[in-house]
Amino acid sequence: MSLGDLLGPEFEANPRELFGPDNYHPSAEGYATAAMAVLPTVCAALGLWPAEEDRPDVSRREAFLPVARAAVEAASEAGTEVTAAMPTGPRGPWALLKRRRRRRVPEPQPAPVTPSV
Repeated sequence: MSLGDLLGPEFEANPRELFGPDNYHPSAEGYATAAMAVLPTVCAALGLWPAEEDRPDVSRREAFLPVARAAVEAASEAGTEVTAAMPTGPRGPWALLKRRRRRRVPEPQPAPVTPSV
């Protein structure tokens, strides 16, 4: 799946917030939304993600699977990735199927108002 498959419905549902003034390029919030979608995978690839994230989270249907099966499952769901896990097993090479959680861009908080003296 592409980044467009992953974020397209969100951009379609919130065009005023996620598209810039030309209605073609993303706004600052749109770029931040795209960055937040890929950030977990980029950090994991760079070794910057916490080690416990390398374990499958069964509540999100993550698992160690044969590479071919993991690839089929990942191709059917946007935001899913396949990571090398074990060199080989009785049914061939294995992979970790991950469903990364996308983080939302936090809402900016208004600056506190200080009374003038």
